[in-house]
This record gives sequence, structure tokens and C-alpha cells, in this order.
Amino acid sequence: MHVVPLQEIAERGVATFGPKATVLAKLRRAGLPVPDGFCIAANAYVEHVSGGGLAELIRGMCSDAGADRTPRLLSALAEISRAIVERPVSPALRAEIEGRWCVLGARAAAVRSSAIAEDLPGRSFAGQYDSFLGVLEAAACVERVKDCWASLWSERAFDYRCRNRIDHVHAAMAVIVQALVPADAAGVMFTADPVSGRRDCAVIEGSFGLGPAIVAGKVTPDRLVVSTRVFRVERRTTSAKSLEVVPDGRGGVQERVIGGTHGAEPCLDDALACRLALLGAEIESLLGERQDIEWAVAGGTPHVLQARPITALPPAPARSWEDRQIWTNANLREAVPDVMTPMTWSGVRMLAGPLLEPVFARVGLQVDAFQLAGLVAGRVYFNVNTLVAIGTVLHLRSRMDAGAVFGDGGQGVHAPAVMRFPEEDLPHLRFRLHRLLLGLPGLAVRFLRNPSRLGRRVLARFGARIDEEARAPWRTFGDVELARHILAADRVVREEVLPGGRVPLIAAAGMTSVLGLTALCRRWLGDEESRIAHRLLVGLGGMEDAEAGLALWRLAALARADVRVQAAVVRETTFAGVEQRLAGTQEARPFLAAWSEFMATHGHHGPGEFEIANPRWVDQPDVVLRMVRGYLSGFDRADPILKARQLAEGRACLEVECLREIRNPLRRAFFGAVLRRAQEGLRFRETMKSQAIRYFALVRAKVLELGARLAACGVLAVANDIFFLEMEELERVAAGSVDPRPLVAARRREHDRNAALAPPAIVFGRFESGQSAPEVIDERAGVLRGIGVSPGMAEGNARVIMHPDRDHVLPGEVLVAPCTDPSWAPCFLHAAAIVIDQGGLLSHGSIVAREYGIPCVVNVGPASRILRTGQRLAVDGDRGTVAITGGEGEPPRLT
Repeated sequence: MHVVPLQEIAERGVATFGPKATVLAKLRRAGLPVPDGFCIAANAYVEHVSGGGLAELIRGMCSDAGADRTPRLLSALAEISRAIVERPVSPALRAEIEGRWCVLGARAAAVRSSAIAEDLPGRSFAGQYDSFLGVLEAAACVERVKDCWASLWSERAFDYRCRNRIDHVHAAMAVIVQALVPADAAGVMFTADPVSGRRDCAVIEGSFGLGPAIVAGKVTPDRLVVSTRVFRVERRTTSAKSLEVVPDGRGGVQERVIGGTHGAEPCLDDALACRLALLGAEIESLLGERQDIEWAVAGGTPHVLQARPITALPPAPARSWEDRQIWTNANLREAVPDVMTPMTWSGVRMLAGPLLEPVFARVGLQVDAFQLAGLVAGRVYFNVNTLVAIGTVLHLRSRMDAGAVFGDGGQGVHAPAVMRFPEEDLPHLRFRLHRLLLGLPGLAVRFLRNPSRLGRRVLARFGARIDEEARAPWRTFGDVELARHILAADRVVREEVLPGGRVPLIAAAGMTSVLGLTALCRRWLGDEESRIAHRLLVGLGGMEDAEAGLALWRLAALARADVRVQAAVVRETTFAGVEQRLAGTQEARPFLAAWSEFMATHGHHGPGEFEIANPRWVDQPDVVLRMVRGYLSGFDRADPILKARQLAEGRACLEVECLREIRNPLRRAFFGAVLRRAQEGLRFRETMKSQAIRYFALVRAKVLELGARLAACGVLAVANDIFFLEMEELERVAAGSVDPRPLVAARRREHDRNAALAPPAIVFGRFESGQSAPEVIDERAGVLRGIGVSPGMAEGNARVIMHPDRDHVLPGEVLVAPCTDPSWAPCFLHAAAIVIDQGGLLSHGSIVAREYGIPCVVNVGPASRILRTGQRLAVDGDRGTVAITGGEGEPPRLT
């Protein structure tokens, strides 16, 4: 029996079926996507050349062959090849091949060599033998098998054997027949860089259509470098591909010109490239060495066509510690997406240590803040190596989907699930086991006891301390005294928020409870898509950020209640104009009083509010006026106050139903406790953030006061220049001991340069402009996928908003945004659904969307650059999909 199904080839079948077929069989048995097929054993070739004088011709030619090509040698090679093709195969072999062809049932097949000496260490024989694609019939398959045998005696194969001192007489060839992959793209992948020797990346080259276009050098392929530590694209070069090779429908292939601009488009998006790299890592692990892999992608599914060892791989290059670090802001971009000013970054540095060091100390770790976070192109990033080192030391390789919880900044691959780091790339963390053992009981008590009560005390004390600071006579301080007062801002946080690391512990307890609630709903209530879990977290109330939107609605209701007030709000372009128009009007007093209360309670919010240099609503009352005016335009079509009450009532009923369904009293009590902790945890998290922003706004006011003074006396050019100083520098500047203007100018230039850059969510080593991989945007996508974080389905026209203070959502529209912070909450109220580029289950936008009961899908990057205002969208907040159901929409805005 000479013909064997591919998966039945044993691992020791190299001598019979060749390394190529044996490896493919091993990969297919392991469940990897290798096309089905069969293999004709090498002894079929031996039998074929043993008759008709072929064997004597081969031996005679080999005995006379020298190192030089001669006309006689070339003639003999051609005669051997011709004789192999012209001699008919035995009837038995033909029957076996035709039988296996019928079982394979492929519409078209690939017939490829698997020579016995092929793909051996140091001898790849790559490109030496012929392959035939698009074969349509069994009879043609038999002929192509003979053509493969004949290529054993091509000039190039003969020369290769001579150079590598391989015996010609005993050369033999098996042949693989596989179902042809109707490739949209194909190419090669190296699981290490064959040029530099880097072992922490995969190098992928590909083009449209079948692989021969690349092999023959007819096109310059796209080239991608994918990190195999976090499986993200590091670099990408997209070529202008003018042609592709496709089946010709007649039993072969043909070249086809690529029309229009399609050839200049990437043949692989980032998600597919990462899937290929993951597949390469799996193959490498299975085979035990670095691999050179041929691949094809059809319908978004990758297939493996060949795998062989990389020959002559250079030594791994020496790389500095900085070059081996990986940085991510995937779970930070929602809160701090933009370049930070030196003032903000110095404040973050000042507070990061006291915030986190007590938590790490309780588990026996000493982690310096600089190891955990840093700036990349002016934006704050976490150090992935440090996070992995912490998880490794504490054995905290969690099974949770971190990408779904925090958001990974892109579609497809969740890096935390597949991170691979050599030990030498991880920072050395000081770990004391006895500290962990001593600290665990207290840590457990903090998690098990009611954290809500402690959280409420923390919030109350922090709020009271902020009020006390606001009442302090800081405007009467001298310049140096005010600078010292600003620098002492961290003392308030240290004293009221950070002792014992209680805030991060309370927040962690709440987050853990949310994840626990999701798991319990799945296990005890059959809630596989988390619909119940999400609905148990809607309409909670008590979230200051969400209350801001409702408070604005109440302002609109008060304006609508009086004709004169409504006319002033609608017609005046500034709030100063509204005040002037309504001055002394008795009927306007409720509205103006409510306005003052809104600013006192929520005026600390504003776009990009984590950045201390950014203005707040209290600084820009006209922004709030536009939002109130926007609410008035759709007042008759929605009542969010009524909806909030209905959501709360529906959630309460659902809680009763869930507890009734859990019949075991112990489970029921446990479920209720986890539910309460999850709900309180979300309230605490959002309210704590709001109070922190309120304190930042107070610090901002003090900094601006000092900036105005320094500008008035010529120390600074303008008051805002003070944000380009660090907090530690303020006292020296105020004292006149240093001229800040050159420093401010240099930092402003750097800030502007960084603002023009767009670093990716994952950065490898030291970021340099031009080295980052541009994000691939598929503008033809009909369905976008992300993470469903707020349940329900809704359909409406898209409203793409890049900045919350420049546009508003009309009732029934779908809000599409790049990211959201608390200043976006008023934009949510009118929305039928929400789609956000970034975010995860516990991001701010997700929490507020659930609070308002609005279907929401996050982590749909880059939705805000694909979707257009006016397109019809269907949003499924349960399954995490956004479908474009109609409409062309408006051209995308650049701002």
C-alpha cells in the first residue's frame, strides 16, 4: 500500500513519506488547521524508476557526474525527467491514488513534493522542487505526481545535492496531495527573525492570492513583525501589490492584475496577524524548534501548508533592558488618553507610591512606583514586565479575561491571556514570604468584612476635607506660601484616602465582587452571556457622575417650565447673556438657583478631567449651557428621570427572582452578599473618582492663581505656562531663584510633538515615532465586534462625537465615541445605545451605561473612525456586536 491518509502517517515515517509530510501529519493530529489530504510514499517513486531502464540511466549519469555542468550532464538530467513523466504508473498505484482522491472530495487540490532528504537540519531544499496547484481531477493528479518526481532531477535540485554532498542514487521523493486552500492571502512566517536573530517576535510576509506570487518574486510582500511576548503587531510595512496568483479553473493557476487601490491595502489585519503568530508559537512548541511556516488565509481562517526548521538562525542579539520592556495603556486610555503636562505627571508620581506601596507591602512585595508606570510619548503607560513579575511572584496568573474586564484597546487578541516573558526580561522584585504570611489574615479580614461601610466613611472624610481646603484663605497667601500649600496637596490625600492602602483595597473588593457576581450568575442561574449579571447592576443610584446627567435634565425641565427662561437658554449663546437677560426675573430664580447648585456639585467635571490643565465646567459655563439646550431639543421624546425609577424597580424585581431561584439557603445568602458588595463597590468606585476629580479641580484653581500672579509680574508669559512646571519646582520659581521661561518653552515644544504622535496601546521598548505599527482600519466591515457591557438591543442612527463639548446626541441616536470620562455622562442620556472604541466591563463608560440602562458595546476600536454620523446601526449589548444596517452617513470629521 503506497497511498496513506495524511493523519495516519506515523512520526517515524520520515524515511517513507519525507519530513514535510510527517510534520504536517503531526500538526494535523494535534488539531492544528492543516488541510486534509493523502501522501504517496517514496517507495512508489522507487518502484516507478526501477523499470524501463530508468534505474540504469540514473546510476550511469551519477557515476559520470562531476561538480561542473556539462552538456552531457544537462542532457542526462532532462532525459531522466522526461522518462519519469512519460512512463505510466502501475495500475495498482493509479487505483490507490484515484480512490483516495474520491475520499478527499476536494474541489481542487495541491500536489507537492516531500523528498526524503528535504527539510533536514541545515538543508531545507526550499524551492528546489515543483508544486502544482488547482488540480481538478484524479487523472490529472496522477500526472502531477509524476511531475513532482521528475523535479527531483531538475538542474537546481541536482546542484543543491552536489553542494550539500547528498547521494543522488538513493534520492527519493514522496508526494503530498491536499485540498487546495482558496486563499485570500498567503505567505511565509518565521517564528524568530531570520535576519536579526530576535527570538521574541514572529516575522510574517504575505500577499493576496496563492503563495507562488511571493515565491516567484512577482510581488513585494507585506511584512509584519509581531511580538510573541504579548502578541501584538510591532511594525508593519504594506507594499503595493500589483498582481495575485489564483486558480484558473482549468487545473492550474494564473496571474491576475489587482485593480484599483486594493493592491495597496494590507493583506492581513492586526487580529489575523496575531492569530498567525499564536499558531506559529503553538507549532514551535509542538516541534521543539524555531519554524519557517507557509500559511494561507481563507475567509478569515488561517491554514498551515508547511513547517520546517529555520536554517542558519543568527545568534540572538544583545538588547538593553529598556529595549526589552513592554508598555501598555490599554486600560488607561479611557481615563487619560492624551499627553500629560509636567504638572499632572508630577502629581501622579507624587501620589502613586503612597497609593500602591501599602498594598504591595501587605503581600510582601516592594515595588517602586517608577517600575510600574512611565511616560510613552507623553502619555502614562503601565510596564507590562512589572505586572507580569508581580503575577509570577505571587502566583496570580488569573483565569479571568483581563481584556474583557479592563479593555485591551483593540479587537481580537487579548494580550494578557498569551503573554510569554523570559525571566531575564522581568524586573527583580523584593519579596518577603514572612510579610505575606503576616499580612494575609488582615488582608482577608478587609476583604471579608463589609467594605461598603468603610468606603462610605472614607468618602465622607475626604469630602469634608476638600470642603475644608476650599474654605482655607489660600488666595491671601504670598507666592512662596501658596507654592508650598500646593505642594502639600498630597498630604490631604495621604491622610484622608491612602492610609493602609484602604482605597485600592476597597476598590479591589468591589471589582472582585463584580467578577464574582458574573461567575455566580453563570453557575447558578445559567447566565452564559452575563445578561442577568449586567441587569443586576443597572439603576443603582448614588453615582455622582451619573447624577450629573440627570441634574442637567432637571435644569432643562426648569428652563422649559417658564417661557422667558426657555427663550433665554435657547437664544443666548453665553451663560453670561442668559444671566443678564434673566436678572431680576422672579420666575427665573428656581432655574438660576439650580444652576448654581449644579456647578457647586458637578462643576469640577470637564473633558479630559484627569489632566489638571484642562478647564472644568465651572470654568466653561457655556459648555453646560449647550448641553441644557440640547436636552431641550428632545425633551418630549424621553424622560430619563422616569426611566431611572423604572430601571431601579426592574432591578429590584430581578433581585427577588434570582434569590427565589437559588433554593439552597446558604447559596442564596452568599449570592445576596456578593450582589450587595458588587453594587456598593461600583458606587464607591465612581463616587471616589468624582471626589478625586473635585480635589484636582481645587488644586487646579490654586495653581492657576499662582500662574496668574507669576504672569502678572513677568515670570511667566501667560498663566497657563505654570502647567509646564512640576509641583516640586513651584517654590523655587515663586521665590525667583530660577527663570522658568526656557524650561516652559522646551516642554511646550515637546508636548506639541507628542500630541502629534499616536502611539499604540502596546509599545515595545523605547518608543520612537515612525516605529509604531499603524492601526489597520477595515472601513468595509459590516459588523464590528467588541465587549458587551450593558445589556439590551437598540437600533438608531449613529452620532459620532470625538469631544463631548462640541456636539450632542439627539434622542434615539447611537453615541459613538473614542473614549469616555465622567464629563461624557450628559451625552449618554438621549442615546439609544453607546459604542466606545476603548473600555472593558469595569470602565467608566460601561458603568454609567448600565446605570442609565442603555445597551453598550466597548472595545470596538476603531469604531469612531469607521462609523459615520447618520449610518443606521444595530447594537447588541449582550453579544457585543455593532452592525451597520444602512446609510452612508456624513464624511468623517478630523477633529
